[in-house]
Amino acid sequence: MLEINLGSQSRTYSPAPLYQTDFAPDLVIEVTSICDRACHGCYANNILAKGDKATVAKKFPQLFLKLSDLTSNLHALETSPASLSFRGGEPTRHPELHRILEIASSSTPSKKNYLETHGRWLFNDDNKDLLDAIAKTGTIVKISHDSMHELSTEDLKKITDLLISKDIEFLIAITENSYNEFLKCRNDIAFVQNEKIVFQQKAQFDHELLKPKIGVISCDGTLKKTLNSKIGFKK
Repeated sequence: MLEINLGSQSRTYSPAPLYQTDFAPDLVIEVTSICDRACHGCYANNILAKGDKATVAKKFPQLFLKLSDLTSNLHALETSPASLSFRGGEPTRHPELHRILEIASSSTPSKKNYLETHGRWLFNDDNKDLLDAIAKTGTIVKISHDSMHELSTEDLKKITDLLISKDIEFLIAITENSYNEFLKCRNDIAFVQNEKIVFQQKAQFDHELLKPKIGVISCDGTLKKTLNSKIGFKK
């Protein structure tokens, strides 16, 4: 709290926090359990698979959310989400992610849609459909940048510059064990404004993971209460 004296008057203000610490979408859509990275400390129970997206999806169809399942789940919701996020695995490994964004955008009144990603796909040449869908739907790209995801400062700068050039809104999510570790990572990216930074305390146990108010549409097409995660994952 901050008290300011104005002659015979005084006012008390609650200064706004520098960074977001309460990221909690009402609904999570896990579009795939496939990831192209194996980050040390990741809690998600993913399968590592690189290579062509369509080929991987054909090999592991059960690990990719079907558009029909997404549509039916969204229409069956008893409560409309005010915010939702698209996750994985790495969600951009889904070859029809652009259609998923469009379906969700047209099927819910959500005011804030987030795409949670490591961001490296932005260096590829085959991302036009996805970038167009992100811009069209007003989806916010939430990029993981911390010791676990190992995205270099230089690459993050290239990514944010590209998103700015496309007029696409973004957030940078820093997940660390402590506030001091967060600050170290945050101070390395001084080119990012405070309001675009999200500090997430790293979960050590499943019960500490995000619990969306509405739930999680899993890649198997069912609505669940919890995220896809390992039990007793490594720190």
